[in-house]
Amino acid sequence: GSSYLDSGVGHVDSMDRLNPAANSTTIVPSPAAISRTLPSRHVAKISDLSRKEIASILTLAMKMKANPEAYYTALQNKTLLMLFEKPSLRTRVSLEAGMTSLGGHAIAYMMGDSPLGVKESYEDTGAVLSRMSD
Repeated sequence: GSSYLDSGVGHVDSMDRLNPAANSTTIVPSPAAISRTLPSRHVAKISDLSRKEIASILTLAMKMKANPEAYYTALQNKTLLMLFEKPSLRTRVSLEAGMTSLGGHAIAYMMGDSPLGVKESYEDTGAVLSRMSD
C-alpha cells in the first residue's frame, strides 16, 4: 500500500510540493489542502518507516534548513497539541519553536494538571482534543 510520504508530501522529486514558489510553471495545492486529501498515518518508531521514506524526510529537512523562508506558512492554521506526563523543557520548546517557524501553533498540556481519567474519560477527552488540534 502507499504511505503518507509516498503520496507526495515529504517526497522530494522534480516538483517541490511544500514550496510552490519553486515551481514557477506548476500550480501546486497548499500543504493544508494536500494533507486534507491524504490518509493519516501514525509513526511510533523509526522502523515504521521504509528506507525510501526516511531518505525523503531527510532530503526535505535539508531543503527546509537551506531555505527556511520558503516554508514559513507550511503549517499555517495548524495546531499541535503536546501531552506531557512530566515536564520536558527541551522537547516542549523545540516543538513550539518548530511549529512557530512553520506558521503553526503549539499547545503544551501537562497531564499532572489534568482531571483526565478522574472527571473526564480518556475517550471523551480524546474526541474533544482531536477536534481542536491537527
